[in-house]
Amino acid sequence: MQSLKSFASSARSLGLYGKCSALSWAARWGGSPGVVLDAAAGLGGKSRGAAKSLSGAGLLRLEQWTYSTHIKHYYTVTVAGRDYLNENVDAANEIAAEYDYPLIVVPDKSPRFQTGIAVHNLFVQMLSIISMIDERQYGRPSGYKTNVECSGMRKIPDAIIERKNGISDYVEVEYSKKSHAEIQNFLVSYYFMLNQSGAEKDRVTVYFASKDLMSSFNRYWKTGEILSTYNRNEKGQWIREIIPTELSDGPHMHRLQMVTARWPYLLSRLAALPRLSASATVTSSPAAAAASLARLAIPGVVDW
Repeated sequence: MQSLKSFASSARSLGLYGKCSALSWAARWGGSPGVVLDAAAGLGGKSRGAAKSLSGAGLLRLEQWTYSTHIKHYYTVTVAGRDYLNENVDAANEIAAEYDYPLIVVPDKSPRFQTGIAVHNLFVQMLSIISMIDERQYGRPSGYKTNVECSGMRKIPDAIIERKNGISDYVEVEYSKKSHAEIQNFLVSYYFMLNQSGAEKDRVTVYFASKDLMSSFNRYWKTGEILSTYNRNEKGQWIREIIPTELSDGPHMHRLQMVTARWPYLLSRLAALPRLSASATVTSSPAAAAASLARLAIPGVVDW
């Protein structure tokens, strides 16, 4: 049986990790709502009220935001918060190694919180933290990357959740109508990315703000059809390029999930999230991941 002293020591360690996890999350995204930071802190310990507590300690700053009927405030990291993170990141990562939690990353510079795309980014953050913590469905997380941290890729996703089993989950949120060329480029880029060496088990989930928006993507993509992509020439005109039939007719080794996302359900899901277990004993199957996505929203599945 764990002694009281040992239990208290573990609780303090997990509390330190939770604080650093929340501060790192806010710093890497440029700003985050309290419900997301509570979940990020909950990776290692008690989560409810974590963001408010960190704000009271001067490590986070509460900012007003009036662009959503569901979330009225968000938090940014203060200078004191960044100092705390820098001073404690090594200790937090020792705890991460002990409990098999994702490592804490301190960005060199925080991106600016852009109110014009804030609703989109908040959706991405909410879906990303759910994907990280719901390990029984998705697999044990080893870390994540934000959009600004995903460089050198043919298609830069909104976020990537990295798994201990080597699988990467790409998170995409579509909030506005896209042209035919933009949709084709989107689908073709992911087709190539998922069929490249080393990505045989990677997954993409595209979350749409409405069923109509999701349908606009589905109408341009049918498994087995010849694919095409559009690129601009030197005059700025869109030029269509046909992808060889043998590529578009090849074996579809991956899955691209298309679902509609809803604010109320995501908020309730965040509030009910458990903390990560203390060891990596759970693996995820494609069927289990698909089942979890079905609980998130209304599924519309395209097999790759």
